[in-house]
Amino acid sequence: MIDYLHTHSNTQGQFPDFASSRCLLYHARLAGPGDAEVTALPGRAGARVALHTRLKPGMAVPYQEAHENVPAELRDAFIRAGVRGWTIWRSGDELFHLIECEDYARLNAALETLPVNHAWQARMVEYLDVVHDDPRRGASKPLPVVWEL
Repeated sequence: MIDYLHTHSNTQGQFPDFASSRCLLYHARLAGPGDAEVTALPGRAGARVALHTRLKPGMAVPYQEAHENVPAELRDAFIRAGVRGWTIWRSGDELFHLIECEDYARLNAALETLPVNHAWQARMVEYLDVVHDDPRRGASKPLPVVWEL
């Protein structure tokens, strides 16, 4: 069951359908935090990356509230770095992210240099037991694809 759905998208009004939401959660649960895999988007240039993170107990509400106020400067930085969409689903304390971007390595490299991203990541560490993409902080890796249609 999906407890919380939050969408970051650079296209106004673009929300994933429920069937897609179920599929992502199903695949993420089967895969667990495993080896890195970034998949190409069918029929277009870019990448689709699924990540699994975990909230500290009792942090669901503060995490959701933080995401209701993502700084505009950070949202703009995501778009400039090639993010087409970033969706986060929550089931209990488990978080599943789907990032659609031009190039995931380039996205991470661009964000690494930005003070607004450093401030946001420092804030997220307060809420997360398992973070993504930073092995120094117990990070999970992008989820491997189990199946696609």
